[in-house]
Amino acid sequence: MIDWKEKVVPDYRERILVDQGSPILAFKANRDRFKYDKYPGWPHLGSRNSEDALTWNVFRSLQIAGRLDLVADVFGLSEPTGLLLWGLAPEKKDENLQYDVGEMLRSIDGKRGGQMTEPDVILVGREEVAFIECKLGEPDKPLSRPWTGSGRRWEDYRKDLPELLKPDIEDVKPIYQLVRMAFYAVKLGHKLNLRPVLVSLSNQANWETEPHPPASLWKDFMENIGSVDIRCVSAHWQDIEKKCADSGLDKLVDYLAHHSCLRRDADG
Repeated sequence: MIDWKEKVVPDYRERILVDQGSPILAFKANRDRFKYDKYPGWPHLGSRNSEDALTWNVFRSLQIAGRLDLVADVFGLSEPTGLLLWGLAPEKKDENLQYDVGEMLRSIDGKRGGQMTEPDVILVGREEVAFIECKLGEPDKPLSRPWTGSGRRWEDYRKDLPELLKPDIEDVKPIYQLVRMAFYAVKLGHKLNLRPVLVSLSNQANWETEPHPPASLWKDFMENIGSVDIRCVSAHWQDIEKKCADSGLDKLVDYLAHHSCLRRDADG
């Protein structure tokens, strides 16, 4: 059982359920860390509200157990055949997919300086490829502009795929993270000959919390989708918890049931 007493722990492995020694996690811990504050040098993965730790614990646990079909059912996807986390393959069988995604990102984002797009989760099925944008935050506390981005590559995306958004959209920045995931879902879907899907996976405990409720921003995004062929799905971590309840994955179910960021005080 995860001990949630401390807000942040220096050893991120204390907040990881499975495959704690993965080089993917080591890379994330070294790159994404607290700076110039109360926890200098400590990895974000050790934080109570780390969406990356939650993402790994859910998707990697299900992959190891051979039960990615559970999340596929939540998102309305076909039988899963491949998984990348932050563009990287936890299992060797997905190394070709890892290369294809990296090559695609380099060919577009790589033309400009700065960090390239890093999809949280890519789940490939028999019929679809889903880009999953993960958010967490804390219960009843507003997320700080959850999908805001600089928009610096928007002109590149629009030139490549003009039908992605309606032409009269005025400001893409508040929904930029969703826009770029939708763009790359379509691009990879075309490459793999699979239907593209964008999934927003968020926390029901702050979905409607002001002043920038994710629910309203998601609505804005959906209203601005153009004529491009993509299916968009909104789901919550709590939906996955419910789906896993009778799966026999007791360790994961207990983790989700007691995660301090997925529970309002009234939930117990």
